[in-house]
Amino acid sequence: MQNSIGGHEFLAILGNIVPTRERLLPPVQRPGVDGTGIRKAGNKGSLFTLISQVDSATIDSARAKAELYLEQIDADPVVLIISDYNFSTQDNWKVKVYDVRVRRIHGIVQATGGINDPSGAFLECEWNLMAIAN
Repeated sequence: MQNSIGGHEFLAILGNIVPTRERLLPPVQRPGVDGTGIRKAGNKGSLFTLISQVDSATIDSARAKAELYLEQIDADPVVLIISDYNFSTQDNWKVKVYDVRVRRIHGIVQATGGINDPSGAFLECEWNLMAIAN
C-alpha cells in the first residue's frame, strides 16, 4: 500500500484528516428587518496533524530525509496518498504543508522489508497540513 505526502513515501501515515468543506459565514441579522440571512464562504480547509513513519538505511539518512521534508513548507500544495487513496484525484484536494517536526529518530537492529531494505533506522515526523481544493 502506498502512503505518501508530496512524493515522500512512508510505511504508515497516522491521524485524522480534515478535508475541505463548504463553510457558512456568520448569519446576517438587521434591526427592524424580519428574517436571517445565510451566506456561504465556499470550500475552506482547516489545519490538521498527521504522523509519518518510515524506515531508513542509517540514522544519517533518516536525518537527511527529515531535512527534505522541511522543503515542503514553502512549496505549493502537494498530493496526499494514504493506503493507496489519492485525495487529489479522488476528492479533488491537495495539502499545504505548514510545518514538519521530527518526533523521533532512532537506530534499529537490521530489519528486512519496509521501504528502505535493509533498515537500520526509524524516522517519525509530525506534519501540520491544510487541505486545499485543486
